[in-house]
Amino acid sequence: MKIYDELDFSRLPGEAHALFEVCGRDSFFNLAGWFRLATECGFGDACRTGLAVDEENLVALPFRRVPQGRNLKSCTSMYSCEFDVLSDQASASTMREFARSFVSAIRPLDSLFIEGMDPTRFNFTALIDGFRASGFVAKPYFGWGTWYESTSGLDFDRYLAARPSILRNTWKRKHAALAKSSNIAFRSYRGAGDLDPNIVTYERIREQSWKAAEPLPAFIPALIKFAAGNGALRLGILDIDGEPAAAQFWIVWAGRATIYKLVYAEKFAAFSPGTLLTMHMMEMILEQDRPVEIDFGRGDDAYKQMWLSSRRERWGIEAGNPRTWRGFAHATRLRAALVRDRMKSGAPRSGTQGRSEVGRVSLVIPYCVADAFKEAHLPI
Repeated sequence: MKIYDELDFSRLPGEAHALFEVCGRDSFFNLAGWFRLATECGFGDACRTGLAVDEENLVALPFRRVPQGRNLKSCTSMYSCEFDVLSDQASASTMREFARSFVSAIRPLDSLFIEGMDPTRFNFTALIDGFRASGFVAKPYFGWGTWYESTSGLDFDRYLAARPSILRNTWKRKHAALAKSSNIAFRSYRGAGDLDPNIVTYERIREQSWKAAEPLPAFIPALIKFAAGNGALRLGILDIDGEPAAAQFWIVWAGRATIYKLVYAEKFAAFSPGTLLTMHMMEMILEQDRPVEIDFGRGDDAYKQMWLSSRRERWGIEAGNPRTWRGFAHATRLRAALVRDRMKSGAPRSGTQGRSEVGRVSLVIPYCVADAFKEAHLPI
């Protein structure tokens, strides 16, 4: 196990370069450039990013150190749609051993947070098992939902026919009404030419929208340029009477199309410009790119269900080290949360049946403290 602190993701160590190449073919969010982008302008704090690499088994974990305390997080932020340990066909046992080696090599460590993982993959449960085998108290937690649609062999007409009638009718009605009263034009860009004017247009529309300012304003322009440079950008703008009314950009990579950001000016809200532009982009990408899947990125916003019919989840892992003082407090809280979740699921601990809720809580805390001491190999 090698630990690279304050790593420049544009200059990967030799043993990791091929691994990022392989994993980047499957997900845009596995690209070394994505992590470089996140390091340069995707984190609000003065964190240090790094990489843990198991050379023998070809497994790697990009991470960031939080400035205060001895805490570690996955190399993710509010802009991440997914995350996973990078591996080239590693087994569950290899992943468990990687987790054990990682927390051993990274010490001293109080707590660990990894987010954005697919809970249905063996990587997720193997990491939890590995952290627990190392003496950490580890708890999975829900991160966010993602709405998606399998689109292999699907053309726009068939996609449209499967949409709820309220969406189809709104699109047809608003498009017809707007076409009668105004001049409308759709502009689409796939990364060719000068992007700066389009970025300025996108930012101007966002400023006129209902959305709050980006907490890290440099990130989105940098992401648009990075996606364009890799052939992954699909950017659309809707003009109404010559004035930009809505904009959005997608990331198309490895057969998947992600609707990443969309904005519209509130002054045009009555025309449903977001709906009109999204439908235009949907038709263009289904007919030209023919992806096997379209997803709506991060978030469970209700409107997304009308556009895409399936849902999956991303989960995280929170772990505390009971062998350090700060980690012990964190581990105790996690143990209490695990017991509480067990009780909520209908599996209370022995001795709590028939007691009041207050009585149950009074019994849970001693169990948690005792378990944490046992995991730390300390006397009770």
